[in-house]
Amino acid sequence: MRRSFLLIITVASVFSATVLAQTIPREPQLNSDRGVVLARNSARGAWGSVIDSVSHRVWSCAVIKLPSVSELWVPSPQQIRVLEPILAKVLAESLSARPRAPLISDYYRQYVGIVVSGRRLVFINGFHESFFQWVVQGDSGGHQGRATAFDWRRTQVQVCDGGEYYFGAIYDPNSASIVQFGFNGTP
Repeated sequence: MRRSFLLIITVASVFSATVLAQTIPREPQLNSDRGVVLARNSARGAWGSVIDSVSHRVWSCAVIKLPSVSELWVPSPQQIRVLEPILAKVLAESLSARPRAPLISDYYRQYVGIVVSGRRLVFINGFHESFFQWVVQGDSGGHQGRATAFDWRRTQVQVCDGGEYYFGAIYDPNSASIVQFGFNGTP
């Protein structure tokens, strides 16, 4: 009798812990394999397309105020590890009011270190995994077959509109905060 009572308590405890673990909301997480720093030594064209040569501003269609950039730098892997949970939280909060919002883990990110008024910041170019379907299928202009030639790890993704499927953000490593965030236009 004592053994069956102990077994029931143990089973009930394990069941309660499992249910509790499933109901506690987890922090939103980005897929770490879907983020890349666009490095200075990667294709030179990636840097040229990121920074407009006339205005010296970051190229983006996100609804954020884009600063004038004086130079570029390469964020460290540690800086990106610190940045990603902060970005995930901001992205989740921004998506929470939208119906049928995409999953946080479905986003890819490109990071570019920029210097603005002497401050080192990180520009974040975010895009949903559906971008790759668009590349394979072609756009409304009939451009197809670009998937084999396009490498998101070396070249900035540039899409205007698309709503919550594309975003831009600026992260300040000194304050460990996202100082600007915006989705690209309307879907």
